[in-house]
Amino acid sequence: MAASSVYVLLLSLFSCIALYLADGEHGDQVKSLKADTFEEAVSSKRYFIMFYAPWCGHCKRLGPTWNELAELYNDLQDSPVVIAKVDCTEETPLCAQQDITGYPTLKYFYDSPTDYIRYKGNRDLSSFKSFLEDQHRANEEEDDPQPPEPKKHLQILEKDMDEVIKYGHYFVKFYAPWCGHCQKLAPVWDDLARTFEFNPDVNIAKIDCQEYGTVCGMHGITGYPTLIYYIDGQKVETYNGGRTHEELKEFVSRMMSVKDDEDKERTDEKIPEEIEPESEMIELSDATYDEVIAEKTVFVKFYAPWCGHCKRLAPTWLELAQIYSGRDDVIIADVDCTRYSDICKNNQIRGYPTLILLRNGVRVQEYSGSRTLDSLQSFVDSHLHDRDEL
Repeated sequence: MAASSVYVLLLSLFSCIALYLADGEHGDQVKSLKADTFEEAVSSKRYFIMFYAPWCGHCKRLGPTWNELAELYNDLQDSPVVIAKVDCTEETPLCAQQDITGYPTLKYFYDSPTDYIRYKGNRDLSSFKSFLEDQHRANEEEDDPQPPEPKKHLQILEKDMDEVIKYGHYFVKFYAPWCGHCQKLAPVWDDLARTFEFNPDVNIAKIDCQEYGTVCGMHGITGYPTLIYYIDGQKVETYNGGRTHEELKEFVSRMMSVKDDEDKERTDEKIPEEIEPESEMIELSDATYDEVIAEKTVFVKFYAPWCGHCKRLAPTWLELAQIYSGRDDVIIADVDCTRYSDICKNNQIRGYPTLILLRNGVRVQEYSGSRTLDSLQSFVDSHLHDRDEL
């Protein structure tokens, strides 16, 4: 009887320890929110929240950084934001209500459960701090008793263009002052900017490619004017339609609905399970890319985490990596273009997923065939066979 009591006591103790460790995964400084506290919390103060699952590999890797962020903000007396987390395995209805379809999902709430910004930037401490500082500045401007002034109707971009367009919708005109077609478009573009002057959801902008040729070159600009629509720093579409005010206005209105449609598509899709570090997949970064591709045949998937086609390809790509895991002459790898944008720009990536085979650091071929496992394997084998014959 005594032994049984000791067993029950030990079992209870271990359970408590397990719960404590699970809750402490992202640190004691991070505030945990439940369904019954969520609405009141985000309605009374600004919150930056990580929606996560304990089994998620990316969540575990983000945990220490998220705790550092909480240590910076949660102990401040007049902190502009609270760093928090929601365990979606415990708060499933809440996460469903928030359209959480992948982990981790990071949201910045500024007024209510429906007023938020979905964070899509880099997941390092410096990027988080910059994002929160930007939001704090915007909040101070909103709280200013002076009547708010409209944004400058036409935004002029310069060498920091990529940083400026990182968040939100931007319709950008790439032009040269000497270009006749650009000169004809100029008054129409100015009218378009005035049309959306008071709309906070889109920015009409332009950049002078004669002055900022390097920036334009990085965006693949070869003719003027070139009109490109960006969402959160990612190229969505190059506009090739008519250049009347009405046609341009109709295009912008249509593109402003793209983000909502993508979010709905993401909600409807089943998200593949995260690829854990012990898998055969090699995730390339700024630090490893050049070294890895230098002396072997490397088949690289360039992708974005929010891309539906990328998510559907993910399990097949992992299978492909496992097939070649025992070989030392070929590597299957991927690059997250939202984290390593310079690599993707250097490879002129214009859509996701893009699959490129490289040999000894040189681009050999972009794959455009079927994305079945057999087709991908045949493609790799054909290039390995070609090399053997040389």
